Amino acid sequence: MRFIHKKTLIVGIISLGLYPTAFASNTGTYLGIAAGYGMTNWENLVDDASKDKGAISRIFIGYDFSKSLAIELGYTNFFSKTDIQEVNTTIRTQAFDLLGKIKAPLSDKFDIYAKTGLGYLMSNLKSNSYGSRNNFNIAYGLGLEYSISQNVIADISWLRYDGKITYDFNKYQPDADTFMIGLRYVLFTDKSSTTVYQSANDQSPYLGLGIGYDITHWKVGNYHYDNFIVNMSKDSGIASRIFAGYDFNKYFAAEVGFTYFSNRAEENHAPSPVITSVVLTQALDFLGKIKAPLTDNFDFYAKAGLGYLMSYPKSTNTDTVINRENINIAYGIGLDYSITSNIIADISWLRYHGHAKMNLNYQPNADTFMIGLRYKFNI
Repeated sequence: MRFIHKKTLIVGIISLGLYPTAFASNTGTYLGIAAGYGMTNWENLVDDASKDKGAISRIFIGYDFSKSLAIELGYTNFFSKTDIQEVNTTIRTQAFDLLGKIKAPLSDKFDIYAKTGLGYLMSNLKSNSYGSRNNFNIAYGLGLEYSISQNVIADISWLRYDGKITYDFNKYQPDADTFMIGLRYVLFTDKSSTTVYQSANDQSPYLGLGIGYDITHWKVGNYHYDNFIVNMSKDSGIASRIFAGYDFNKYFAAEVGFTYFSNRAEENHAPSPVITSVVLTQALDFLGKIKAPLTDNFDFYAKAGLGYLMSYPKSTNTDTVINRENINIAYGIGLDYSITSNIIADISWLRYHGHAKMNLNYQPNADTFMIGLRYKFNI
């Protein structure tokens, strides 16, 4: 299954001047509830979609493996039912999720977190012409927690469920966004095991290089434009990324990078005259990074921030060329391994979001899967 999507949403998490603190590794089961505002984003497909924004609620259960890692199972209900008058259709939206959660301390009471995993997004269409569509895809989000007491934790969060992007209306399902405030209660805690993470001077700049596999997701099916049938192909290949960053401490860093996608997605227009063009893809990013130490040598991390995705078609027919340049969110997860105190290897996934509106300015998300190496300078 290919994952492509979206609506403009800007999220940055750059944490400055934060110093590492020691914390205990608590485990426990928790239950929670959240409420807020949701967007099902059907207007990305049809302009006359209405009521695709409104109140939502989520219930969830989870388990804290430690102070920095947790797993969570949730159900979200979107109360507002989207109305598409053009095709006499109403849509009810619900979602389930199974998410991993990485947390990092800001203070004794505040934690920042990122979570990602599997979402099951359900769009129940009441229509004489179109059927419902349910899709497994990724879900991901960011949040801030505040410990009211040892057992009661409040939070604010953003969570997105990815759908299925295609030019086929019978299969199309937009991403769904949620913005919530929540409360959870820790039912059982186990403090028998306590691990203290302390870091000496972890403040340092670094330079790095990554290489791997990319998917630019232009292959979303044939679509019709001005009596042409447009087909996209060859949207995967080799990607490379160079980046520079700064570790503020053991848990937080900031990073700027440039990614080059070697593949050339081909765009073919038919019938005669046949017009063929290729799409060049590049991206810049500015990301905040949250790290959770697993062992002395391994860290798990999540990062999110701004991406600038550039798609440049090149064709002999200049009338068909539409450059796409969009600032949107970028995010990813990875695993670090410290070969030495200065040399760190990693494996990672990073996604750049494009332009989700299904029109001539459409720009799909771009994914990279890389192995990397970076060098930390002693300053």
